[in-house]
Amino acid sequence: MQIPIHRNYGITENDPWSGKFRKERNVTFTETNGVDFHNFQDEFFDFIFSTYVYQHVLSSNVIEANLTDAYRVLKPGGVFKSQTNGVTNEEFRLITKDTWTGDTFSEIAVRSLAVKLGAQMLSVLGSDTQYCWSVWRKALSSPSRKGIPSIKNHE
Repeated sequence: MQIPIHRNYGITENDPWSGKFRKERNVTFTETNGVDFHNFQDEFFDFIFSTYVYQHVLSSNVIEANLTDAYRVLKPGGVFKSQTNGVTNEEFRLITKDTWTGDTFSEIAVRSLAVKLGAQMLSVLGSDTQYCWSVWRKALSSPSRKGIPSIKNHE
């Protein structure tokens, strides 16, 4: 099954690599501050895909803020697939972080954030690895969810 894509957006923080795609007629590139999606209104995207970004971010707080804002711009019923660094062993925790190693945002952190946001967790793969993939879906309706999680975090 092929899904027709009418418009693609590339979000970058001053990334020269994205220049090779700028000539595509159905791709719009937007530079951001690397922390949020302030350039986009609520419920703008049907699908968000992020790869090899969050594993290099130095702060789990920045990762959480960015994942939260990505969820904000996701349309109801929309899907968000991202990859974080899920390594949680003590040896990794003790090393000095840089933009290569980045901070950890584990499966537990991903699941906890999904509960907080009211997201439906569709899958998590690669727990405790540098390539911890998660897929969330935004609820079709967004009633007040104060303190009412849509999924349970089993730790």
